[in-house]
Amino acid sequence: MNALRFTKEIKAGLIVVLGIAALLQGFSYLKSNSLLGKSTTLYAVYDHVGGLQPGTAVSLNGYSIGTIDDITFLDESGKLLVSFTLTTNLPIPVDSKAELYDTSVLGGKGLQIVLGTPDMANVQDKDTLITSVKI
Repeated sequence: MNALRFTKEIKAGLIVVLGIAALLQGFSYLKSNSLLGKSTTLYAVYDHVGGLQPGTAVSLNGYSIGTIDDITFLDESGKLLVSFTLTTNLPIPVDSKAELYDTSVLGGKGLQIVLGTPDMANVQDKDTLITSVKI
């Protein structure tokens, strides 16, 4: 009788642990972040972001490779620090640009990576990219 009860407790505990893991994975999927995959957080500094929002996709040649995490004021100068996470294994050279561009005629903004020189060193986690604005 005691061994049977112990088995039910283990089963209940296992179900709870699996449920929590599934919940975390589902939440991560909805936020477009990977719990298990490689990701790189990068930064870009702009004078004006023109309505760019957290959650917007970061693209490379039109293909989504990450999302914008946060936009905050850098300091008292009013410059804006955009933090974004890339979820690609593609090497990004350090002279690449984080380019702010119009996604539509209605005024939506997006962020795209313009690759730099391939033989340069690659960006590391927490690096800041050169910025540009496409008019």
